[in-house]
Amino acid sequence: MFKGPIWIAILALGLSGFSAGAEPAADTRSDSTNPADQHVWELTDYLKGTAPKVRDQVNGELERLTAKQKALRQHSSAYDAAILAEQAAVTNSVHKSDAYQKLAAEKTQAEIDLKTARESGTAQEKLDASSNFNRIRSAMEKMETSAVANDVKIPQLLKDKKEEQQELKRCDDAVSTAQKWRDKLISALRDTFKMKWPLTPGAAGILGIVTPVDDPDANGVTVEYVAYEPVETGATQEGITQIRAIFHNVRLHLTGIDTKGMSKNTPVALDRNFTIVRRARGDEPERTYEARPAKDDVDRLFELLIPLRDVPPPSR
Repeated sequence: MFKGPIWIAILALGLSGFSAGAEPAADTRSDSTNPADQHVWELTDYLKGTAPKVRDQVNGELERLTAKQKALRQHSSAYDAAILAEQAAVTNSVHKSDAYQKLAAEKTQAEIDLKTARESGTAQEKLDASSNFNRIRSAMEKMETSAVANDVKIPQLLKDKKEEQQELKRCDDAVSTAQKWRDKLISALRDTFKMKWPLTPGAAGILGIVTPVDDPDANGVTVEYVAYEPVETGATQEGITQIRAIFHNVRLHLTGIDTKGMSKNTPVALDRNFTIVRRARGDEPERTYEARPAKDDVDRLFELLIPLRDVPPPSR
């Protein structure tokens, strides 16, 4: 069955295919020993180079911002701990003062007097004892709060924390923007390299996100796959072209892959090149094509593109 037409996005240069020079330029050559890392991709005007270089172009900014965001959150938490520690130090200092110690002794006696009044005193004696106890307790609390309020370190720590939180907010916004842009690029890359309709023997491309219809077995796994059929080219913006396409929902029986971790109805990313080896068999809606991996340099491209790396935070 099919649905559409629906607009999707692919990389602009994908309309005319991708090329790689026979010999990479000196500034694009990879130090990797993997032959696929010598392939020089020309994906858009701003995504060019070997797979490791394209990986850095797509992921680098988000990785750097995420590392900065993590460091800022840690610093913000450190300010909280520093403020609490300074408050505790100031309070402890007050507790050791002669004036506070005198009040503490008076409070102890006031507690005894209040207990006695509640047990055997008149109403007025109870009221007087309670009032005296509350007066002393209030004076002790005032000494603590006044000392904290007059401390010179705490206002600076609070000021620094506020500035850190403002920087964190700006970083959060930048991470969100970078994440959305990366998601858009990854989606366009997948749709650019996906196996397209018609699925005749020899047709090839990555599969992207697919869903197993059953748990895998020794014979492989059968997945639901959506192959698109381009019917119209739309506008191009920032190297990404809108394509109007018809979507064909089919099933692919995949062999020759590691199915560990796959399970029925759980989507999985198969960002590697496959080729159709047998025409569809069976009737709708369970017509099933057979496909198997066909090694291609695009496998290495997606192997590097999809995972994000932890990078060291910027120095402060």
